[in-house]
Amino acid sequence: MEEIFIPASILLGFDMRSLTWYVKVGATLLILLTLGLTLVIPAPIMLGVREMVYGVVRSTLLSLSALILLVFILLSARRTPLKQLAKTRRLRIIAIKYLAIAIALLVVPSLIHNTVNMELSHRAVYEQVRVVVHESVPGNLSFVSRSVPYAVAIHYLSTAITEPRYSCGDPDPLMVNGRYMWVAPTVPSGFFPALQIENSDILALNAENPRNIVVERVGSLPVSEGTLGWSNVYLMVYNLDFWGEVAQVFYAPCDGEWMAIVPVLGWSFNPPYNYPYWKGVWVVRSNGSMKFYTPSEAASHKCLSKLPIFPERLARMIAEYYAKWRRGWINALFYHYDQYVIDEVGRISINRQPYLVYVGDRPYWATFLRPYGGGKTLAAMILTDAVTGETHIYKLPEKEWISVSYAETLVKNEHPEVTWEAEGVE
Repeated sequence: MEEIFIPASILLGFDMRSLTWYVKVGATLLILLTLGLTLVIPAPIMLGVREMVYGVVRSTLLSLSALILLVFILLSARRTPLKQLAKTRRLRIIAIKYLAIAIALLVVPSLIHNTVNMELSHRAVYEQVRVVVHESVPGNLSFVSRSVPYAVAIHYLSTAITEPRYSCGDPDPLMVNGRYMWVAPTVPSGFFPALQIENSDILALNAENPRNIVVERVGSLPVSEGTLGWSNVYLMVYNLDFWGEVAQVFYAPCDGEWMAIVPVLGWSFNPPYNYPYWKGVWVVRSNGSMKFYTPSEAASHKCLSKLPIFPERLARMIAEYYAKWRRGWINALFYHYDQYVIDEVGRISINRQPYLVYVGDRPYWATFLRPYGGGKTLAAMILTDAVTGETHIYKLPEKEWISVSYAETLVKNEHPEVTWEAEGVE
């Protein structure tokens, strides 16, 4: 019988050559559009591409670690009595194997990420720094008072901006020349201002005096966190440090000159998990020049050594390891023996621990823990040096320190006439 060949274009209803031409034209137009948008709004396009590449690489590394574990499981199964049983019950064993593979493909990556990977990555961060555990709190430990809360500070900083094209960026509490200040940048307000504005003003107000709040314009920088152009501070950092990750951005003076301070994280891959580490600090000066400092160089710098340059994210992971993961992931998921939780209050988006506090003129990341399962008392207080990362864990006597969340409840009940807009304490 003579074989009859039917072209794929007839079966599918279109010409494959035409389809190829359309794909090529579409890809070319997409590339040209991307290049055109990069010239007009370089910051979001290039940052988006960077995030995509960065995410793909990290996801690939994690997937490879899960695949290695899966292969190990399957190779181990081949050495079990299943191989001998297959002679008489081959179909049943094949079905069991494929079911095991399906379950492993669904469960193993999630299990690694949510349990084992979390424990190992938090432990790696915890072991990067020196940790000292104290059985009690020293009597001379006291924090510098910050009387002006976040919500009040951002209200006054925002109302001080009279130019309609600008709005207030995220303020940070900093010790500036011996005064506790709220410091915030101006950022473009809207799409078209973000196309035009390439700089930012630095605003500050005294955080210790709520009765006489005065906003000062203390400096200006040729960079901005919100611009769509080349002076976007994130784009400037990633152009020089593609594989770094910006931990935070804040503004501080040095020798009379205001600068943008940008601590960055690096990532270390150690199958089957990866973990962040403090890579260093980028400094953007008022003339637009940039310089990188390693952690040791930053800790000995006359200005940086007084600023919270140790990433907040790492301080959080240190606290989470001590609270949840230090006795292993099995205890964290099932037994909860000697386990704590971070005592969050209010809207976590603006009031998430750790809190930045000052002991004298030294900045610390402070995290407060209460027993797992509830309770009205604190179990521990963790102070992480915001310059070096050295961590002090203070165990608190039972029934002596009330929890942060319970303190919030007491204050709200005592003052029902107050409108608590920020829905939290600081």
